[in-house]
Amino acid sequence: MDTIPVKGPGDQLLSAEYNNAPQEAMNFVTDTGQTLSGLDLHQTSKAAAIYAAVGDFYTDSGAADAYVLNLVTPRQGPIIYANGMRIRFIPGNVNTGASTVNVNSLGIKNFKDVDGSDLIAGEIEANGFVEAYYDGTNFVLIQSSSFTLPFSDALALIRNEGDPTKLIRFSGANITAGNERLITGADKDIDMAPASQAQAIAGTVDDQYLTPKSLHDASVVILQRVSVFDGAFNSGTTVIPSDNTIPVITEGDEYMTLAITPIRTDSKLKIDVVIFCATETTTMAATIALFQDAVVNSLAAVGQELNGTADTATVSFSFEKTSTTTSAQTYRIRAGKDAGGGTFNFNGKGGTALYGGVSASSIIITEYI
Repeated sequence: MDTIPVKGPGDQLLSAEYNNAPQEAMNFVTDTGQTLSGLDLHQTSKAAAIYAAVGDFYTDSGAADAYVLNLVTPRQGPIIYANGMRIRFIPGNVNTGASTVNVNSLGIKNFKDVDGSDLIAGEIEANGFVEAYYDGTNFVLIQSSSFTLPFSDALALIRNEGDPTKLIRFSGANITAGNERLITGADKDIDMAPASQAQAIAGTVDDQYLTPKSLHDASVVILQRVSVFDGAFNSGTTVIPSDNTIPVITEGDEYMTLAITPIRTDSKLKIDVVIFCATETTTMAATIALFQDAVVNSLAAVGQELNGTADTATVSFSFEKTSTTTSAQTYRIRAGKDAGGGTFNFNGKGGTALYGGVSASSIIITEYI
C-alpha cells in the first residue's frame, strides 16, 4: 500500500489513494484462491481462516540435506525470519545427516534437533511430514513422520504438570550403538505396580509386570533342576575307610555323576542323593561320598552297615552349597566297603541286580535363590 499523505479536516483523498485500501482487501481474498463476489460478504474472514490453517505450509524443491521451501501460490509469505515462525512441508528426499532449509528465498538456515544437535540420517523421511519452528537462529525439528527425535541416555519423556519432580524417564544407556530396540505391548492399560510372586503363580493377572525382587518375594525361587536316575547293577571292591578322615576321590568306586551349569553365582545348589545298595557276601560297613569335579576331598559322606546277603539298604542324604560360578560343575557319587573282604553292590545284592533295572538310585540337583 502506498503511503497516504497526511490529510487534515476537509482535505480530500485522491482516487488512487482511496482505492489502495479496498485493493489490499481484495488482494487478501484473491491470494487465498477465492474469486471476488459481491454476494459473499465473508470472503475476508475466509481468507484469514485459510492463512491460519495452511499459511505455514510449503512445497519442497530442494535436495537431500538442503531443503528449499516455496510458497503455495497465490498465497503470500513472510519477508523475514521471525522468532517463533513455523514451517510445515512434505520433503522430497530423505536426509543423510546435518541439513539446512531455505524458506521463501529468505536465506539458508540450519535444521537442529530439540537438544541443539544436528540431524542424524533418516530423521527427515521422503514424502513424510515435517514440522519445525524458528528459534531466532535455527529451525528446530519438532515433528517428523520418520522414526524418532533423538534422545540422551536418560531423557525425561513425561513431566507431571502438578509436580515437576515426578518424571517418567527412558534410558538408552545400555543400547548397543547401531541397534534398534522395539517397545510394544498389548492393547490394554498396564499397572506399573509389580505383580507379586503369588499373583505370578496364580496366573490370573495379565496387566502387571514382574521384577526379580517381586518374583523372589522373600520365598524360594527355583531356577533350574537337573537329575540322573540309574537302575543298572554295578559292584566294586575299592575301600573307603570307615574312620575319622575325609574320604578322598581315589577311594571307593564311582557309581553316578551329574553335571549342572548354574545360572547365577549367588544361587544355592541343593544336591539330593539316593542309593540302593547291599553286600555280595560278608558283613561290611559301607561309605557313600559326594565329590565335585576333581576336588580331592569329598563334600559329604554317610555310612551304612550291611549284614551279608541278608540285607539291602536305601541310603539317602542331602548337601547344599553356594554355586559361586556359572561354569559347569560335575558331582560324583563314590561308594566303597570298609577294610576287609566282600564286594559292594549297587542296585542289587549277592552279585545280582534287583528289580529289573528300575532300582531308584538317583542324584537331583536344584538351583534356587
